[in-house]
Amino acid sequence: MCSWPRRSAAVDRGATSARSTRTSDGVSNGLVPHDDELKAEWAGATATSPPPPPQPLPVIRQMYWPALIPQAIAIGVLAFTLRICLRTLDPLAAVLVASLAYVIVCRVVRASLARDHVRGMKAFRAGRFDEAIPHFESSYTFWCSHRTLDGWRSLYGIASYNPYRVMALLNAAFCCSQVGKRTKAIELYEQVLRESPNNTIATVSLRMLAR
Repeated sequence: MCSWPRRSAAVDRGATSARSTRTSDGVSNGLVPHDDELKAEWAGATATSPPPPPQPLPVIRQMYWPALIPQAIAIGVLAFTLRICLRTLDPLAAVLVASLAYVIVCRVVRASLARDHVRGMKAFRAGRFDEAIPHFESSYTFWCSHRTLDGWRSLYGIASYNPYRVMALLNAAFCCSQVGKRTKAIELYEQVLRESPNNTIATVSLRMLAR
């Protein structure tokens, strides 16, 4: 149930050809002049010009609003405790202090429990997909062994509809599709549907990969 799909060495030739198509489209659309001398000038300018800065990748966030209720209750309990211990503290100030303390505790807990997820997302946003995949694999293994913690993720500031283990599979599958590991990506998306049968992202992604 919770085993990571076996590694596959298969490389999607379609992904490689897609990148080649984009490059050839750029040339055919007139980005490179047809005259030989102008080609030489263009090549020299390209070699000396700095590469454009990488753009951050978009991240899908599926907010689960009911998960905010336990967080509000936790802040309320902290504020009430502060009011009992420090009777001179203003109610609004107690709520602000409790909110700040709660945010700090949540960040510390996430930095400890979800460190593999955080590292994977950092590599993902930088476009280092090969580096991100092992982090998401480690994250999936950890959260499979701690399903109760995953189920109570809203208490430490995670208002996501998907559990951490499902997020790890989705992220790893996307990374595999970006580095040409189409077969591996399909295996991971299928594993997502075993964990979460109604997952829309996995269903749509499998349809696209099947084309």
